[in-house]
Amino acid sequence: MLRGRRDVLFALFLVAVPILFSCCAINKAGLVPVPTIAYPNRPEGRAPALIVLLPGKRSRSGDFDRKRFVDMARERGVDADLIEADLHLGYYRDGTSSTRLWDDVVAPARASGYERIWIVGISLGGSGAIGFAREHPGALTGIVLLSPFLGPP
Repeated sequence: MLRGRRDVLFALFLVAVPILFSCCAINKAGLVPVPTIAYPNRPEGRAPALIVLLPGKRSRSGDFDRKRFVDMARERGVDADLIEADLHLGYYRDGTSSTRLWDDVVAPARASGYERIWIVGISLGGSGAIGFAREHPGALTGIVLLSPFLGPP
């Protein structure tokens, strides 16, 4: 039970902070070009394949490295360069996710010589991978979906 002004202010704070943070995440605008983090496999040159990592709805830039995806790929001998695209919810909301992924990541990778390009998408990123593959048939070697978000139940 709230007993005084201080308790009421504290309760309002507990309610307001999550709302403010969720609004910032929902309304985050997409940047052009989409920010990326590259994880090259070979210091002396390009690997034969590229894996594009697409995050989930609540992911932050760098999560694939923090959650050891990059380390696990290396430990298992995956001979590919990895690139994490910060394709967050803002790109999906404004309808530019596939365009940004093509213009800023996949087309430049193809132009630089990658012939095998895979997309690994988690949750919202899985949905984005499916949409991209439908809009750009033949552009990818394959997609890997981890718990893809396919819409409300």
